[in-house]
Amino acid sequence: MENKLTFNKETHEYFFNGTKFPSVTHILQDAGIIDLSGIPFSRLEAAREFGSAVHLACQLYDEDNLNEKTLDHNLRPYLDAWIKFKEDTGFVIVENENPICSPRYLFAGTPDRVGRLDCLTIVDIKSTAELSPAIGIQTAGYQIAWNETHEEKVKKRIAVLLQPDGKYKIESYKDKNDTNVFLAALSVFNWKKRNLK
Repeated sequence: MENKLTFNKETHEYFFNGTKFPSVTHILQDAGIIDLSGIPFSRLEAAREFGSAVHLACQLYDEDNLNEKTLDHNLRPYLDAWIKFKEDTGFVIVENENPICSPRYLFAGTPDRVGRLDCLTIVDIKSTAELSPAIGIQTAGYQIAWNETHEEKVKKRIAVLLQPDGKYKIESYKDKNDTNVFLAALSVFNWKKRNLK
């Protein structure tokens, strides 16, 4: 049987050969590494919608499928920041919003970009006010899944913070312990699933 990963965008659910796999984000939320409980729902939803719009604009631009004349003016500086990052660094996209999974550890996720800087790199695109330390753990999860299923290995993980002034900041995640923290969160997630029904 051919291994097949499917992703339902509406429910944000991943299935590998018909078996539901938890997402990287769900695992980290369940473990409390990503904690949004103190943010009012209306504010959280507005930020989620805006972040999704920024991501979509960048994705469509990278696919050469964006009608920039119809782009909301509030999104323009964030897209400009992404374009500037690519021009300044020479980043070459290998995968754009492509779901991946770990058949070994039974989880899935969608890195924003995988591409080449000086080596194969996972890039997480953010449009938040600041970068959360949880991004290091999140990108470690993506790196595990990618490296398990691809011949060319990811060696670097970064976040690109797109800013409302059209500028960007890069944060590198070099802590090798990030992988251990992600796997520990996955172990807790799986234990809770088995024992706390």
